[in-house]
Amino acid sequence: MLQDYLDGKVSEEQKAFIEAYYFQFEDEPDGLSSLEPYQLSALKEDIRIGLWNRLDFPVREKLRQTRFSLQWLAVAAAVLALIATTAWSLFFRTAADNNTVPPVAAVKKPLENSVIFLPDGSKVILTGGSRLDYPSTFNGLKKREVFLTGEAFFDIVHNTSMPFVVQTDKLTTEVLGTAFNVKANAGEGQIAITVTRGKVQVKDKQLNKVLGVLTPNQQIVYDKVKVASTCLQVDSSGVLAWKKEDLFCNNLTIMEVAGLLSERYQTDITVEDSTIRSQRFTTTFSKSESIDNILKSICEFNDITYAYSGKNHIVLNAKKKSD
Repeated sequence: MLQDYLDGKVSEEQKAFIEAYYFQFEDEPDGLSSLEPYQLSALKEDIRIGLWNRLDFPVREKLRQTRFSLQWLAVAAAVLALIATTAWSLFFRTAADNNTVPPVAAVKKPLENSVIFLPDGSKVILTGGSRLDYPSTFNGLKKREVFLTGEAFFDIVHNTSMPFVVQTDKLTTEVLGTAFNVKANAGEGQIAITVTRGKVQVKDKQLNKVLGVLTPNQQIVYDKVKVASTCLQVDSSGVLAWKKEDLFCNNLTIMEVAGLLSERYQTDITVEDSTIRSQRFTTTFSKSESIDNILKSICEFNDITYAYSGKNHIVLNAKKKSD
């Protein structure tokens, strides 16, 4: 559409859309402040490599022999990085544990866990104080890449043509579709990755070395100081005990919440009425609350009803006008 715009081939409606989108960038804050140091470093390195790869071989050889030219290349990369980080932070969302996900990172750190759903439908549960940066869409990308600081449980939608990658400051974790936990708190000397379903590859970013391929109930513990890793056999349910704490659900649909409650309480919940499935609301599930109390609260807030259909099956419906 941008190319069509430049060529004068867009409709008036498309033109207005593009220009409105362009002018909104003037109101956005500087994106550099939202990036972690390793994210900024990785972005600059990608730009440097991109610039270098675009040069013809004879030009590369001349640059190698000219210190000034190499300095110019570094400056060019830095300038492009400044431009790119602003666009990058607009493209990426920051999921924290407080409110509607913003395009840049202005986040608070509440105590309760929180849940988000990524653009592909994958589910992520973050511990209190953790942060996840992810794109607003995976369309047109070669991989589904996110950046984690803290601890999170990932339940990833399977897609053989688009791997899912979790970046932390030291490790890269890559999957196609699986469930796993990553603990990478900034102030701790270790990173731990635990698999509950499927298969996960863990790679040391600095050494560019695969540390291992994990299957269910396996864990890699990486020592940041020693730059060494250990593979263990663990009980993944024990590792994930934190998921049962209070859970903050921000702007989720009734369908998404039904899935969360089904998993949390080992109960089958069906949203029978299609007209309410996309209704959104915000709430916190207390670990001590019963499923009935939670459902009563949800139903009252969203003007819906619930009923048991068998011992472990609950059906949600829109309220009838006579109710």
